Amino acid sequence: MLLESQEDFFHFSLWYIGRDFAICKNEGGWSPLVASGDPGPNGDPSGVGGEHYYSLLNTMKRLIEKYIIWCAKRKMRKNTAKVIAITGTVGKSSTKEAIFTVLKSHYSVRANYGSLNNELGLPLAIFGQRNGTNVFSWLWVVLKITFKTFLFDKKIDIYILECGIDTPGDMDVILDLIAPDIVVITSVFEEVHMEYFKDFATLVTEKWKLAHEAKEGALVIANYDNVPTLEQRSKLVKKRAITFGLNQKADYFGHTISFNEAGTDFMVRHRNNEQKFHLALLGKVQVYTVLPAIIIGREFNIPWAEIQESLLTIMPLPGRLSLLPAINGAMLLEGSYNATPSSMKAALEVFKNLPAKRKIAIVGDMRELGPVAERSHNEILTLLAKESEIVCMLGPNYEKAFQDLPSHVRHQAALHHFETREDIVKFIVPKIAPGDLILIKGSQNTILLEKVSAKLLADPSTASTTLPRQYGKWLSQDA
Repeated sequence: MLLESQEDFFHFSLWYIGRDFAICKNEGGWSPLVASGDPGPNGDPSGVGGEHYYSLLNTMKRLIEKYIIWCAKRKMRKNTAKVIAITGTVGKSSTKEAIFTVLKSHYSVRANYGSLNNELGLPLAIFGQRNGTNVFSWLWVVLKITFKTFLFDKKIDIYILECGIDTPGDMDVILDLIAPDIVVITSVFEEVHMEYFKDFATLVTEKWKLAHEAKEGALVIANYDNVPTLEQRSKLVKKRAITFGLNQKADYFGHTISFNEAGTDFMVRHRNNEQKFHLALLGKVQVYTVLPAIIIGREFNIPWAEIQESLLTIMPLPGRLSLLPAINGAMLLEGSYNATPSSMKAALEVFKNLPAKRKIAIVGDMRELGPVAERSHNEILTLLAKESEIVCMLGPNYEKAFQDLPSHVRHQAALHHFETREDIVKFIVPKIAPGDLILIKGSQNTILLEKVSAKLLADPSTASTTLPRQYGKWLSQDA
């Protein structure tokens, strides 16, 4: 086997060290994981006997993760900074970015990179780190975390931590790491992660656990318009609650909302105070995104004018409804980061109200919906057929929804289901014309419609900064 790089040498060394046995520590001490064996053809550790190599790599990975989590717990035990924790089924990352933008000019703040919000992403965020992309970058991450844990880390005034969950019990892991001073609940809908929860009430309980088990006296900021909020707010003990929304009964409510290609304008009212805001973001849903940031800004005594100025600088995160120039003089409404029924409806509201000569929708399955998957895909496809001239679909859920559509709906638009992303590209590229508006939106797991967007951008070199998941394992997946 030819070793062409230091990384090849490191990987082969790991295999060689573990070729007789890979070991791990259990209750009885150190024991072999895999019996000895030989490498594959030409000494390739991925062949026969390569399982030793992968067992050792996986063991090292688990040890690194446990070490990072241990360091984060050690750091947070000594923490004196304020902790703002954000959860919900939609809008977490955008809300986190809005809060970060409002606070960063007044305080030393640290937040998650991107959407790294799980049991490893949160510890990485505490140290201001992101995922490694290979063995050496992970070792560098570990080295920096060790330095910040035992030697020196800059003073942080406020941590802004996005907290994601997938299964029951995940929030307990988060609460074992952090004790929030402020909790933001964006929205909890019966549409995400439901395949892992027995019912919607269980999902709500898991999400709201972050608020109920926060510090005594913690501030809980919750979406008044979200159905579970009123019941859960009534159960809060020794917490202070502030609500936001578009309902006039919310403590902070948005109204007089309008948007076009340049962004969104709206008013915010709190008691007898009313302020005007402009965002370079598209749609009514963006008001929900920034209202928690406005509340937190005011709680930290930041003047209204400075909050307004800060929010003007927020740009859409990659894959969250950005308007991007496309081939042949068209425009992309690029929302490929993820898709849920509520985010699809929000995207369709923008799609419907933006002017275009012709509207094309390229959509992929909404994943992890559990028992509501069939109903949700049928509903969204019906709306897509109404608002589009051409609809391109990817994924088995949309395929079934297409088959189930009533004939009068099916004939409202040219509807096409495809087996691969490449098939969509081959079909749609010759049809794109000047003045077209193309909505692209789908879930991240296996759908990855940003790979379609990359083929439709007017300037493909901008993909690394305008599209989601342009790094590591995501780029290596099939185009």
